Amino acid sequence: MGAVWLAEDTRLHRQVALKTLRSADDHDARSRAGLMREARAAAALNHPHIATVYDVLEHDGQVVIVFEYVEGETLSARLARDPLAGPEAVGIACQIAQALVMAHAQGIVHRDLKPANVIVGAGGQVKVLDFGIARLLSIGTTQTAGKGGETASGPGFIGTPGYAAPEQMVSSAVDERADLYALGVMLFEMISGRRPFPGNDAAALASSKLGQDAPPLSSTGRLVPPDLARIVDALLARDRDRRPATAADVLAQLRSVYGQPGTGALGAGARRRVLAPVLIGAAVLLAAVSAGVWSMWRPAPAPSPSAPPVVAVLPLSNMSGDASRDFVAAGISESLISSLAALPTVTVLSRASVAEARGRLSQPSALAKDLGATYLVEGSVQESGGQLRVSLTLVRPDRSVAWGDNVEGAFERIFELQSRLASALTSALSVRVSASERAQMNERPTTSPEALSAYWQGRALLERSDVKGNIEAAVTAFNRAIQLDARFALAHAALGQAYWRKYNDTRNAEWTTRSIEEGNTALRLDPGRAEVRFTLAVTLDGSGRRAEAIEELQRALVLQPNYDEARRLLGRVLARQGRIDEAIAEFKKAIALRPSASTYSAMGLSLLAAARYSEAAEAFEQVVTLEPDNAAGFQQLGTAYQYLGDSGRALEHYRRALAIRPSAAAYSNIGALYHGQRQYADAVDAYTKAIAIRPNSATTHRNMGDALAKLGRAAEAKAAYLAAVRLAEAELKVNPADAGVLASLAVYLQKTGDAKAAGARIAAALKKDPRNPEVLYRAAVVSALAGQRREAIAALQAAVAQGYSLASIAGGDEFEVLRGTPEFTKLVSPRGVQ
Repeated sequence: MGAVWLAEDTRLHRQVALKTLRSADDHDARSRAGLMREARAAAALNHPHIATVYDVLEHDGQVVIVFEYVEGETLSARLARDPLAGPEAVGIACQIAQALVMAHAQGIVHRDLKPANVIVGAGGQVKVLDFGIARLLSIGTTQTAGKGGETASGPGFIGTPGYAAPEQMVSSAVDERADLYALGVMLFEMISGRRPFPGNDAAALASSKLGQDAPPLSSTGRLVPPDLARIVDALLARDRDRRPATAADVLAQLRSVYGQPGTGALGAGARRRVLAPVLIGAAVLLAAVSAGVWSMWRPAPAPSPSAPPVVAVLPLSNMSGDASRDFVAAGISESLISSLAALPTVTVLSRASVAEARGRLSQPSALAKDLGATYLVEGSVQESGGQLRVSLTLVRPDRSVAWGDNVEGAFERIFELQSRLASALTSALSVRVSASERAQMNERPTTSPEALSAYWQGRALLERSDVKGNIEAAVTAFNRAIQLDARFALAHAALGQAYWRKYNDTRNAEWTTRSIEEGNTALRLDPGRAEVRFTLAVTLDGSGRRAEAIEELQRALVLQPNYDEARRLLGRVLARQGRIDEAIAEFKKAIALRPSASTYSAMGLSLLAAARYSEAAEAFEQVVTLEPDNAAGFQQLGTAYQYLGDSGRALEHYRRALAIRPSAAAYSNIGALYHGQRQYADAVDAYTKAIAIRPNSATTHRNMGDALAKLGRAAEAKAAYLAAVRLAEAELKVNPADAGVLASLAVYLQKTGDAKAAGARIAAALKKDPRNPEVLYRAAVVSALAGQRREAIAALQAAVAQGYSLASIAGGDEFEVLRGTPEFTKLVSPRGVQ
């Protein structure tokens, strides 16, 4: 189809793609004129999901098309790894459908829609390439032979055989429904991993497509909603009259698959809401990745005045003088965030994101700059005698006031008051709001003001779950909300979250069961609310049901693409499944949206678990750069250096963590350093301090046992090992699939003398996760303690191959039986690792 070049536009200082097309007859003026006419028609398309044609030029008898250069990964490259989950596939298909709606309205049919012509960029943003180019080829080139992944054109056929509609195989007289067929093939392939008609031979494919119906999506064995299967089957109808009539019809049907009928949640505006902060960080992301230097990150720059507004809603002040009513002000803030999130033309930052930034910064102007916010929403709530007065101001980063208003009324009219505030705020932002968007803004989560009040109270209590008794009080409040309105989905979800917090405190598996039950109830009541799916995913992940957690998180991100907490958790869950590269991709999407210490910390911990210690240290450096008072960040950075064998820097960062606040992890890791230096009494002292802060850590009890054993206090050591066994077994009751905990339990059991049970546990762990470096290392410990030298060396070699720390292996007490052997000496030598 002619050459494709990456070039620099020297006038506008931007990268562009150049495609050259030679006329079939260089001397045929009509041919060249037709080519130019079609190219200019393609250039008229302007849409967020279509790669823009900037210019059409003639040079030395060739037509040169200047395209937008789109960075990202082709959908074909993504599908080469594995199929997509249903929500992700539908999200991509919706964006492609939006591009088709625009192009078809201009009378342009793509004719060569396929995964190779779709780029998936930062934040999941999709761009369709080559609109109008297939038609240009029919005018401007001679016949070429095409394979399944290559464009072919010639008499009567334009396109790619594997994705072309049946009628397209025999005639050039095609309409928009040929593009819809190609979209159906892509959806089928995204979900199942293969095309409905395999092979690349054009004649064989034409025979199959014209002679038989496409197989139904259900025949692939992939579990998808019935509505989605019906949409794909309809798109693949052999008779084009049986396909959906327009791309707009397909878009509406796709949007309804995962519980969002008519909301426009996946519309172009919704993607713009994501793109504003994504594009702010995109250039920095590319520079940081290519150089491998995370220190290049900086807070997001101020957004362009022409970009959609980015709004941060600050906590409203409670002016009533009664601290027990703080929850009302917090609840109204949350309702404003929910209302603005319904607008595709506004980017509203989550409450968690704002809270994180406020924890570091006190000045509003610095806060706005750090968040990349165009506006801050500030205000107050005054409550007296059942009457509310809510005052709001919309403030620019320079502290000038763009708008202010207040509403008054009885709490029984809270929904009306919220609606009035949201409407006035959107008017002040000068954004267009459609009827469906306004309906979504005004959607009531409950019919009962009293239930809403109880829910807000529970949320405020749960946010301070560190205060004794607050979790129990939150459970009471959420149950009261549910008694008042049994269909209040958010209250059920929050109750599930409270139950999960109780499990974390008590390790009683009953709370896990109850948490999942409440999450499923919330999901059944309101499947289209991202927060409901996120809350359920937290418990599913903690219970070891990670595939289900990933599915819920992906659905939540389809509903709310800028949900940074969901993106961060998705990265952590993927990492725990051993899908570290996919996990890092999710973390980077979140960082491109908004760099935050929480995301860097989650990414660092995932890299640490994958034995990628240098990268983990770089991520943790960003945590302490963004938040210099983050004790956990310094502790985590110290851990990375400890794995890298740099004990001095590790101890330095542990002490910096403890200077900020007492940390069980820091004390425990200092104990490990002392142990390595054979200062066992100091190690016991550090472990004692760690256990006093966090008594339910099996790892710390095991470490304590090791230090006590070195001091000859055998009975106390065995008691510590048995405590570790009990804690690990309690964890496995909730999450029996956790290979890391299984492997740790095997070590604890071996140290108590129960070799048979230890062998069974380590075998189960290796079966579940045979490439996990931590699991392999613990398998080596179990074998070494059992005197199985050959098995221990083999396990250590496998752990090192997966990146495990040589320094940790060299200093491991458990490997005394291996020291002096040629295999162990070679392994821990720097020359032993190629």
